[in-house]
Amino acid sequence: MGMFSGLGSGVPLDEFGRRRLDFEEVVAWARENLCKDDRIIWFLGVVQRTALLRLRNSGETLCPKMRRKINRKLRGFDAERVKADFDSDFAATWPHYRSLANVYKCPRMLDYSFYFRKGNQFIPKPAALILSDHEEMEERLKELVAGERFCSDGNPYLNFKDGWTWFMIEGGGSYQEAKAMKHCGNGIGKPDDVLLSLREPIQRGDVLFWKPHLTFILNNGILGEMKGCANAKPDKRYHSYVEGLLSRPEIRRVQGGGYLPGNNFSFADMTPARQRRTMEANPELEVDPFGNDVEILLEGANLRWIQANQPKFAPRTKDCFASYPSWIAFQTPILSSNGTTWVSQAWCGLEQGMLGELMLGREDVSRMLDFTPADLLLLPNLEKFFDDQDPMADHSNWGKVLDSEDRRKLMRRKPAYFRNSSLKAVWDSTGFSEAYLSVLNERFGLGFRMAEDGIEIGRFDSLLGFAKETLDTQFERFVSRYNNDLLQAWREKSPFGVKWLQFRASEIQKKDESVSLVLTPDGALQFFQEMLKKPRCSTKRTALTVLTYDSDRGADCDLAGCRGFPYEIAYRFGLRKDFSLLN
Repeated sequence: MGMFSGLGSGVPLDEFGRRRLDFEEVVAWARENLCKDDRIIWFLGVVQRTALLRLRNSGETLCPKMRRKINRKLRGFDAERVKADFDSDFAATWPHYRSLANVYKCPRMLDYSFYFRKGNQFIPKPAALILSDHEEMEERLKELVAGERFCSDGNPYLNFKDGWTWFMIEGGGSYQEAKAMKHCGNGIGKPDDVLLSLREPIQRGDVLFWKPHLTFILNNGILGEMKGCANAKPDKRYHSYVEGLLSRPEIRRVQGGGYLPGNNFSFADMTPARQRRTMEANPELEVDPFGNDVEILLEGANLRWIQANQPKFAPRTKDCFASYPSWIAFQTPILSSNGTTWVSQAWCGLEQGMLGELMLGREDVSRMLDFTPADLLLLPNLEKFFDDQDPMADHSNWGKVLDSEDRRKLMRRKPAYFRNSSLKAVWDSTGFSEAYLSVLNERFGLGFRMAEDGIEIGRFDSLLGFAKETLDTQFERFVSRYNNDLLQAWREKSPFGVKWLQFRASEIQKKDESVSLVLTPDGALQFFQEMLKKPRCSTKRTALTVLTYDSDRGADCDLAGCRGFPYEIAYRFGLRKDFSLLN
């Protein structure tokens, strides 16, 4: 605990400061799961550096002693390394590797050092390296135990007509199961754990062998980890045996959790017919984490989107997602003689109008939707995605359930959903359109408008007014001399080094000398890609942020230290200042 002296009781886990990682809980976890002193100190160092970095960046006035401590402890660790270690999956993953090392008595795992040795110095390894090294060692173990996979421990629990049987192992841990199934076998188990192993009978002469295919962990009626061989997701060919297990009245809840929680069996994996038969046989079975205390956001004939609080996630899953005060889920019904049971097929966290990653209970969710997710996202209380979400990215589950028309609709009406998408991805999806323009204006706080033949990116009281804002005195003198003649010439030959930037005269009234700078479709992508690069003026902000000041965006559009948008255009695309413009 002395490592955290002067740092309070914990470190915030999210930007809103609702959740804090308690230092006493960190120490207790490290002592229980890491055991060795050097490993404990390594893990506490990860948390300590995070707390010190956040304290340094908080803006608080620090005493000289604390400043010296921060500088000393963070020496050799940049902010990215500190964040990467803290945000890694180490705490969630390590119990699995610890169990593997204990089950297989693997010297490489048991003796693995969390430090590089450089002379007399011991330098902490990055968390990502430790996890990747252990992943490699686990793959090596799987190769070593390859071959026939038989078990003889446990007692028969549930028999099927074809001879397949669920075996029960009290205590929750099995060395035989671990070797045969190429996973940790639940290690030494936890209090009240029971290991359930689905085994196939194989006759070899006069001897009957049992080959395991699934490993489920049961604790007080709640199913936790539910995996196949090598922690894979259970294949659908085993679902008839899973249905038989779930139909038992002593099975009260399908919860999941543990190592690789996404690979657990999910009730949503089964066909509707199996789901219905299961609920008929075991009507008290809880199969959905969101329960019945929900608010219906959208409802169709056989589906609904709901908002719920405090879902019953598995403990380890809950640790990952508890920062969300609310959740949104897509559900479909199971109709049985006992009533209607709603099963969540997809869900995401909700925080102050912002949506997190969409988690899919099954891959074919998009084919189950009677109305599009865009209808959900257009609801007034939903505003945008969190910064780590990009619906245009290939890996995005939101992208999987939004078709091209959904995206265009959202871009036009709620472009904030695409603030993390690349402009090229938006352009490739929509081309030159109101949707593209809407995304530009929302992202940069601009006021661009559609023109008859392009995008109006700026309006000036006169050509001379634009010339003055370029801060190019030679160009200003040139425009001042030929002001009335230039506009007609520039209709045919752009004064810039690119042909897709052109001036247009105002048509409001004859004496009005105002002009508009129009970007034609040919350059609608290239222009913004170029303008997003670091500006020439002495600021870290890009040129687009200096076009206008928006009180809602505050400092993001601060003009201090910037020379202006026309200046940046002139710098990046050049200005022709010769008489050939008039020819």
